[in-house]
Amino acid sequence: MRAWHDVSSTGTTGNTRNDIFVGRINLVPFIPVPIGFVPCDGWLVKNSEHQALFAAMGPRFGGDERKTFAGPKLDAPAPCLPYVMARTGFWPACN
Repeated sequence: MRAWHDVSSTGTTGNTRNDIFVGRINLVPFIPVPIGFVPCDGWLVKNSEHQALFAAMGPRFGGDERKTFAGPKLDAPAPCLPYVMARTGFWPACN
């Protein structure tokens, strides 16, 4: 089970941009993974600790559906080009 605790040097957590959707996947040209994102390496976490991400993804990549869920495992095209997923952000407006 993984726990994510990332805090920037200014003491803020999560994404600083307001245009990032929860669950968005990006290919980034650097390591370490940016604040507010997690690597797409097949992680397993508790639903209760990451409710927004679970609501966006559900159990589609694994987990037991009741207590845990898994993230996607995406192979990077190169060691310095990892896929990452936004674990914080906002929900798009629904009409």
